[in-house]
Amino acid sequence: MFQSDPPSAEVLQSPIDYVTEDFTVVWLDSNVNEKTNSIVTLQRAFKHVKTFDELTPCLNFQQNADNQKVFLILSHDFADIFVPLVHDIVKVLSIYILSDRKVNSEQLLKEWKKVKGIFDNMEFICTQVMRSIEQCENNFTPMSIISPSSIIDLNGLDPSFMYTKLLKEIFLEMGHDEKAKIEFIKFCHALNSAAQSSPLADFIRDFEDHSPIWWYTKEPFIYVTLNRALRT
Repeated sequence: MFQSDPPSAEVLQSPIDYVTEDFTVVWLDSNVNEKTNSIVTLQRAFKHVKTFDELTPCLNFQQNADNQKVFLILSHDFADIFVPLVHDIVKVLSIYILSDRKVNSEQLLKEWKKVKGIFDNMEFICTQVMRSIEQCENNFTPMSIISPSSIIDLNGLDPSFMYTKLLKEIFLEMGHDEKAKIEFIKFCHALNSAAQSSPLADFIRDFEDHSPIWWYTKEPFIYVTLNRALRT
């Protein structure tokens, strides 16, 4: 699987780093220090980025990175050597090969299930990692909710039922004034000092033009933030 189609600007601007404190994007490339544009692309998309130009320090980081979930990007010259070394490390969730040529792509994809593909541009990898992070956030989200008037043993409720009830209450029944909107915007800024990104600016400017459900499904930072809150 060799991908070269450019991602949409909207996906690249999604501020996933608002809530992904435990996700780290790691890039191993012998010439990484010469690829400043790609480094900037990663840093704009993700809050936690680590770059390495040598194999051993990169391996040590992944073996010792406590409480982190790692998305690993490898240049083609490290792929054949490094993938077997890190594939069974639990905290390494996905591996992406950055290469402008099809280097053993079919063999890597066949032998190592964490290898998600061979890509020829960093923007496309960013898009794939963002989608994987969102999926992880959703998979790790416990569901909860119930009407205040109901007398039910919460421990006996199905999590998905509780989650659905809570979202229904938030979207359809709870009233929110301008003060609530301002508090939410301040909260987003507090999570990320670089929160002047396009999605948040769009939310501030166009909030009144759309329904809560529309915003929830459009902007990743909203539903990922809500999902993180439901787990606390």
